[in-house]
Formats: sequence, structure tokens, C-alpha cells
Amino acid sequence: VALGAGGLHAAKGAHDEAIKDRRQPHEIPPQELANLPKCPAVREQYEGPVTVIGKDVTPEAGMRVRMNEGYLSQGVGTIVEVYSESQEYAGCCAVIWDSDQCHTRHLHSHMGNQHLCRVGKEGDHDLVLAEGDNCGDFEIKAHTICEKGQARTHLQVVAKCSFDEKDVAEMEAAVGSTEPEDKGTEQDGAVPES
Repeated sequence: VALGAGGLHAAKGAHDEAIKDRRQPHEIPPQELANLPKCPAVREQYEGPVTVIGKDVTPEAGMRVRMNEGYLSQGVGTIVEVYSESQEYAGCCAVIWDSDQCHTRHLHSHMGNQHLCRVGKEGDHDLVLAEGDNCGDFEIKAHTICEKGQARTHLQVVAKCSFDEKDVAEMEAAVGSTEPEDKGTEQDGAVPES
């Protein structure tokens, strides 16, 4: 279904409002979490061109990403570590997914929300650049969640960068034309899952 300019603006506004209301699993009381609906998994579909991580842009810690076209959606996540050619996971990066959407909560409660994704390994590229602010200055917080009597760890990426509207406009204008400035990362507990 094609949306006109007015319809697209209204849909984006409703989506942005919905994002403000989303909560991470550790922010939801256990009783409410147990009663949340389980939505079916969905595959990523995009209209128009996408920026493929590892092919169109070099992966960097702090980039906000989604799964590539046709892959099972994990929602939006943050690259927390990129592995060099000398490391065991060369051509891959570690991503912590937000787990703030109905179709991702159930997946992440079983698989965890930190995954290893290919960004060039054996010619495969699992990720595309998501809309939003990229911030290389972040910390990882671990939260323990109890679901159906089982404790599990939910990881959360907390960005330390603050962006004003001018910064956002400049970043959007520069997407793909310049390399982001390396601000370093603070990582406490980013361990690849096998």
C-alpha cells in the first residue's frame, strides 16, 4: 500500500509515539510481562535501498542496526563489538538487540538478546543500518529477569551521547559520505554467544 506524503508523515508520527511507549523487558513488572501477548515472528522487508553493514559501510561499535532483507526480524540493536581479522570471530560483530517489540520479546527470552552477526564473513552480510543516532560511547548493563520461574539475563545498551536537533540533522546529511568519529567504547560484559 503506497502512502502519500501526508499519510507517510502521519504514519511516521504514530510510529515515533509508539517508540516512546516501548519498554525493555526489565522495565515491565513480572506479572505484566507474563501476560503480554506473544506475537508471531516476522521477516525484515524494506522499500527502497538499504545500507548494508560490512559492504556499504564499515561496521563500528555504537551503530544502530536491523537484520538484512528476508532475515528474521530482531528489531533494532546496537553493535557492541567488531571482531578484527586476527580474532576467532573475524568478519562478525556482536549485537545487543533492544527487545522492545512484541515480535522480539519471545525470541529473545529463549535465545538471549546478544547475537553474533556476519558483516562479511564468507561473503555474508546479516545487518543493515537502522535509522537513529549512532553513539560509540555506551555502557552495557545486565538485568536479571524472571520468566515462568526461570532467571535469565537481559542486556541493555545505554548510550552516553546526547544529540540535539542540529547534531541529528548533520548526521543524517552525512550518512554514507564520511566516516564517524571514533569516540571509543566502554564495554563491560560484551561476550559473544555461540
